[in-house]
Amino acid sequence: MRRALATVLLVVGLVACGGDAGISDTASAQLSPHVVALRASAEAGDLGAASTALAELRSAVAELRRAGELSEDDAAQVLTVGAEIEAQLGGLTPAPPATAAPTGPTTPPTSTTTTADEQDDNEAEDEDEKREEEREEDRKEAEEERKAAQEERKKAQEEKGKQ
Repeated sequence: MRRALATVLLVVGLVACGGDAGISDTASAQLSPHVVALRASAEAGDLGAASTALAELRSAVAELRRAGELSEDDAAQVLTVGAEIEAQLGGLTPAPPATAAPTGPTTPPTSTTTTADEQDDNEAEDEDEKREEEREEDRKEAEEERKAAQEERKKAQEEKGKQ
């Protein structure tokens, strides 16, 4: 637990430094409550609360990253420290009490944590898809306009031929 607490203190220092560490004062102010919660739960040895605080810290980092309030490097630094804390806390997780075997099928837990880089990649893919859809719509409109112009020329030639 001491090692996890030391790592939490590293995050506290990172966030508390604000502009000095490259983290804006705005980002520091928004991350601080999550870091305080993480520190308190780590000091108390409350693994569940520490895990929740880590998830909230990651969410706040992702939100700040999307808003442009936190650089990619600073986000990566905070998320790396968060991963270290998680690994240290994971090693301290008490074994579950002995109980009867589960009666239903079990599903392994899945991780829904997304790094800032993955979010950037997802956003870029979404933008690419949107641009491709817009290009396809533009192509269809151009084709329709071309056909309409051909019809008008054809009608104009027929009218000219009748005269």
